[in-house]
Amino acid sequence: MNRTIITITGASGVGKSTLEESLIEHFGGGRIVSHTSRDPRPGEIKTNYVFCQKWKLRFWMCINIFCRTDYLWVINAHGNLYAAHTSQFYTALNETGSIAFGCISDGCHQIVADRFEPEGIVCKAIHLLHPGDSELRRRLEGRKEDPVTIERRIENSTKLEKKSLKNPNLYLIEPGSPEQVFNQVIDIIHTT
Repeated sequence: MNRTIITITGASGVGKSTLEESLIEHFGGGRIVSHTSRDPRPGEIKTNYVFCQKWKLRFWMCINIFCRTDYLWVINAHGNLYAAHTSQFYTALNETGSIAFGCISDGCHQIVADRFEPEGIVCKAIHLLHPGDSELRRRLEGRKEDPVTIERRIENSTKLEKKSLKNPNLYLIEPGSPEQVFNQVIDIIHTT
C-alpha cells in the first residue's frame, strides 16, 4: 500500500471518533493527533487531542498569518480552536509505516492534500453523512450535552451537509452501523 493519509470530517456526533478507533485498531495505529482549546469530553483519552490553552493556539494563528510555519491550520470551530501540525501527520504515518487517520476540521482536506501529495503521499478525504436529526440528537444526548448545544449542533450539521454534498473531492459515507461505515471506508482505502 502507498503511504496514505485518510482525513475524516462530519458533524459532531456522526461517528468520526468511532470510525477512527476502528481504523486504528485494524491497522495497528496511525492516529493523527490534533491540538484543541476545548475541554475533554467524559471518557475522552489524551491521545485523541493535545488539549491546550486558547491563547497558545491564538498565538500560532497569528504567526501563521505572517510567516509559514509547520502548522497546517489553526481555525475556530464552535467557539474552540483546532490546529494541526505537520509533525503529527508524519508521526502517525511512521507508526504504521503506511497509513494515517485523522478527524479534521471541515474544509481542511485540501490543505492536507496540497501539503503531502507532492511527496507522493496519497490523501483521501472521507466525510460521514448526517444520520438524521433524531439519531444525531440521540447520540449527542448520550454524550450528556445540554439541549441548547444539541440544537446548535444539529443546525450546524445541516449546514455542513449541504456544503459537503457539493464537494466533488470528498468520499461521502452513508450512515449505518459502525461496522457498515468501517467497511465503506476500507473499500475506499483499497481503491486506487
